[in-house]
Amino acid sequence: MTSNYDFCSEFYIVEKIIELVTKIGDMTKHMRIEILHDIRNEQYHAISYYMEFIKIQPRLTENENDIESKWVWLFDDNFPSMQDDNADILISRVLGELELRYIKSNEIANNYESENK
Repeated sequence: MTSNYDFCSEFYIVEKIIELVTKIGDMTKHMRIEILHDIRNEQYHAISYYMEFIKIQPRLTENENDIESKWVWLFDDNFPSMQDDNADILISRVLGELELRYIKSNEIANNYESENK
């Protein structure tokens, strides 16, 4: 597929999506990883989102207590920048990196819990 989309500065095809749930300490974390295909240079790169429960207050309301809570996907700007010319290899690399982060986060959570007992 060639790109003739000069009107946009970036153009990607979402090649694969991975959703996973991990438990860090006593918190459950929902993550979404997207493998994007940049057809201009035939590279794949990964971006990540995490699910967060947030409160939303409507802008114009007569009742100040009209606050809703919603689950939303937020961009994970702490996610390491990774790319590869093979989507499946990139998925393996991303999952390996997430496993290391998961192990480290659990170690920190366990140390914190044991120090604050």
